[in-house]
Amino acid sequence: PPSWIIYVEASGLQKCPLSTSMGNKNHQPVAPITSKSSNATNEPSSSLSSVQYALVETLVTFSKFNQCCNESLYREVFEKSVKSLSNRTCPKKLEVIGDDRTLVVPHWAFQLERDFHHASSIIGEPNFQEGKTEFYNLLRRTQTGENNPTATPLGEPDQRHSISKFFSIQSLLWANLAKIHSCTRVARRGDIDPESGVRESGHRILWPIPTDSKIANGNPNIGFMPKSSGASSPGWITVTEHKISQSFDLTRVMFSRGNVTEKKRFGSLVQQGEYVLDMYAGI
Repeated sequence: PPSWIIYVEASGLQKCPLSTSMGNKNHQPVAPITSKSSNATNEPSSSLSSVQYALVETLVTFSKFNQCCNESLYREVFEKSVKSLSNRTCPKKLEVIGDDRTLVVPHWAFQLERDFHHASSIIGEPNFQEGKTEFYNLLRRTQTGENNPTATPLGEPDQRHSISKFFSIQSLLWANLAKIHSCTRVARRGDIDPESGVRESGHRILWPIPTDSKIANGNPNIGFMPKSSGASSPGWITVTEHKISQSFDLTRVMFSRGNVTEKKRFGSLVQQGEYVLDMYAGI
């Protein structure tokens, strides 16, 4: 036995509670992204997180579609650019919730514009200019060919910065993130309005776009708000913790994963034949 074993007084097994970032049935291996143009599979680079990898593949696909330059020349440039992004803009990992695996993107991640309604400043974005985020600047450089000196600039200046192009890139990014995390839906986390009398959820659906969404009040950047609610609606989700399943509309109901231990304690008090009614009335 090792020499240090003489100092061990006791040993045992401690079961850790489910992670708040990857709970329940959500521990699944990362799925590689397969290129549509071939049968080849692009395996995640060991130096990139799964989120960074998805963003690089999105930029590569967009550039190949627009025939900006040769893939072998700009993939390395994209990887370097993505690695330079702040963790606020491109998190190393994302939260997955629900039995159906819904991927949750933080409010500030991959944002195109500064949100003046929720904060007075943006921290950790060195390329911030004129109300735009470093993610916006990354997409602008990608579209104009500035990320590679051998690239041919696309279109006139007014076409280069077309926001619709950036929305297309974001839509592809959401799909890639969903695939690589084996998720069925991608949502953007919303802030709770402190002035609101009702603490409603600010979550919005990013992918897939709900067919009944309020298109006028949404886009691939901030997400979409479905018109319908209730079972089988686009925002309906079921979260199971300690064998307790709760179903709700994540675009309308605030759900706290922080009181999972309290749910476990309360569940142990319920006897056979008794029912618990959750009023969703907050704390």
